[in-house]
Amino acid sequence: MSGNDYRAWTWCPNCEKRGYPSRKAARKVCGQVPGRRMNAYPCTRVDGMFHVGHLPQVVRAGDVTRHEHYSSAA
Repeated sequence: MSGNDYRAWTWCPNCEKRGYPSRKAARKVCGQVPGRRMNAYPCTRVDGMFHVGHLPQVVRAGDVTRHEHYSSAA
């Protein structure tokens, strides 16, 4: 993909959120948002699609890891 693949987002058909074609593209968008709480995470319903959002409170508090939280959501 080109260096601008973060611009190639599409609407996720199930989540109705912006979806990015790779984790790298989603992380690039995270880097453009001020603050440090944005997270690139895989879509639980569409394989190969990633979303950008805030880390859940349970992860920020240290109660569970990112992996534990997102693997239980599937």
